[in-house]
Amino acid sequence: CDPNPTITYTDSVEPGPCPHAKTIIRTWTATDACGNSASGVQTITVVDTTPPKLVVPPDLVVECDQPTDPDHTGWAEAEDNCDPAPQISWLYRLSCG
Repeated sequence: CDPNPTITYTDSVEPGPCPHAKTIIRTWTATDACGNSASGVQTITVVDTTPPKLVVPPDLVVECDQPTDPDHTGWAEAEDNCDPAPQISWLYRLSCG
């Protein structure tokens, strides 16, 4: 009898395994002008499966008495679709030659 029932929803959020992942349980309800209603549940799973983009400084050749830390040789840069400040770490690897 009501061509335009009112549609509402409520969300319940469960955290996921990382800060940007979660599961949203959304309950939809349609109510007509006479107070009759029907409900349905939608599950929305939010994931983060895209790795960050990493740009490393170019290869360099430095003399043995020059510093080799990133302040002197350049820092890598990263961006991520979910994390505004992805962590960047580095490890020294020495080779002779």
